[in-house]
Amino acid sequence: MRKKMFMLGLVLILSLIGASSIFAETNNATVSPSKLYDVTIPVTGKGQYGRYGLEVTKGQVQAVLSEQNADGSWSNVHDFTIYTSTKSSHYIDYWMKNGTRYAVSLFAVKDTELGQGYVRN
Repeated sequence: MRKKMFMLGLVLILSLIGASSIFAETNNATVSPSKLYDVTIPVTGKGQYGRYGLEVTKGQVQAVLSEQNADGSWSNVHDFTIYTSTKSSHYIDYWMKNGTRYAVSLFAVKDTELGQGYVRN
């Protein structure tokens, strides 16, 4: 019985380790009254839809998705703005080219309480 429990536990642990590699890489950025601009660490596209999004507790925040060009420069490819007096969120599914790096920049106005953005490949 102990051998069966040990093997079951081992299989479960190894399954969890293997499963963790299939989850998407996600990076976050945060803005507040003292920090009106932030940018995520870039994620690399996988030739499939990724997602970027934004949650704002109060205020106005613009989320800008940028992709890195072959020469190393960055181009803005999509954006949206949330203006709210109560908690609000929005996300966009975006086709991320295989091997291309993507990042999200957040731009907030002075009275924004909290804005949290993310990019996920």
